[in-house]
Amino acid sequence: MFCNPSNIHNFNYIKNVLVRCNYDITIYSYSLPIHGIKQEYIDFYERNRVKIIGGHSISEQGHFKYILKSFFSIGKITGEFDCAHVQYVSPYIAPIIYFYRKRYKKIVLTYWGSDLLRSNCVFRIMCRPLIRISSWITFITSDMQSTFNKYFHIHNNQKTELLDFGNMFFDSIDEMKLINGNEHDTLCLKYHLNPQKTIITIGYYWRKQMQQRETLETLINSGLFSKEKVQFAIPAYSITHEEKISIEEYCSKNGYEVSVYDFFMNEEEVSGFRAITDIFINAQTTDAFSSAMTEHLYSGSLVINGSWLKYSVLDEKGVYYLTFDSFDSLPSVVCEAVDNMQEEKEKAKNNKDIISSFCSWTYWREKWLKLYK
Repeated sequence: MFCNPSNIHNFNYIKNVLVRCNYDITIYSYSLPIHGIKQEYIDFYERNRVKIIGGHSISEQGHFKYILKSFFSIGKITGEFDCAHVQYVSPYIAPIIYFYRKRYKKIVLTYWGSDLLRSNCVFRIMCRPLIRISSWITFITSDMQSTFNKYFHIHNNQKTELLDFGNMFFDSIDEMKLINGNEHDTLCLKYHLNPQKTIITIGYYWRKQMQQRETLETLINSGLFSKEKVQFAIPAYSITHEEKISIEEYCSKNGYEVSVYDFFMNEEEVSGFRAITDIFINAQTTDAFSSAMTEHLYSGSLVINGSWLKYSVLDEKGVYYLTFDSFDSLPSVVCEAVDNMQEEKEKAKNNKDIISSFCSWTYWREKWLKLYK
């Protein structure tokens, strides 16, 4: 496996697919040295005899040193492997794996989204040789697959698959959804939210492409929302202290309540937060099929996506969600949703069953395992 072993999605893939099937697993951590991996993950890997080889950080090494050190680090890995599986196709790692290609009977590439959708011409050239010799290439959505075909002019559908990760929070969300009455109010207060107001969550991770600040300012500046009726919640892991203070001061100046979460939420915290959110706004510039959006749909939140984010699988399955075409139209869409919350949530009541039918590990495990056979 070439991946970030500290990433929660990679961790759960290894846990729910590879470890369950008793594979002999070696992980090359292409983005982190050993000391950067979460201790709880290291403990799990050690208990299950998963070998971890520490990599290097691009931000610490710089691009040239990173490539050079990665080349020699991967070169020290001994033995032949039945499969090399790359989770998130890094243009800096792709040429190195190609160089050592004779070690692997199969090579599987899994695109996550930004590694394809935000790639430039140079990055694609760096990945092309590895793509050509790969056994399988997987995508989360058909829209990503179409983009791949356009970028690389490769139309061999015999070696491409649409595969996703199973969601690990569904059971925890169900437990949280059982909370009601005063206990629900207590849960809201835990997140510094007013249980009497509509909770509008914007995005799920602080980065420029998520457009959380732009979304918040658009809604507040519209003047359409009652300060006594709505409040804003912004999951903002990786936000700077200065940016957080700026958002809080902006909302305070305009008379709105906001909670900015600058820490990494664990499973219980994520599940509780999904369970109490009334409206989730997804306005990022590109997205393949984020787990956060899936969890909000499952939990019963009313999801509002930018219309430029194409989720054909949701449309095909009949999932109910709202869209907006631009920031100019966003306030009216959200305002109408707030005013008709009960009716909108009634329309979305079947989302949980639909989402669970194709987003659980039980559904996806065997489909992943077929790639290795």
